[in-house]
Amino acid sequence: MAGDIFSAATSPLRSVLDESGRPTTNTFGKQALQAVQRHSPNTFYAKLAVERLFWDKLQVLADPDYRQSFRRAEQNAKKQGSGYWWGPGESAPYAGA
Repeated sequence: MAGDIFSAATSPLRSVLDESGRPTTNTFGKQALQAVQRHSPNTFYAKLAVERLFWDKLQVLADPDYRQSFRRAEQNAKKQGSGYWWGPGESAPYAGA
């Protein structure tokens, strides 16, 4: 947990000192939400619902570019020959056709 706090606190400084010139995608809000999510209690029977209905929505509010990670996750699942029953960023499970 201390590592997460240190990483989030120093991310603005690291982005200023980064000499690559490329835009950074690690915002303070994004890192803080990910740290809170990692250290929050999970129950196996509600984990997927809590992730989709709560954490995904908070991540989108904190980082507008977060939807791109949803698309990347779905593309990676398709490459592996699988898919999502309740995909990242969706508000309800997909019932299928």
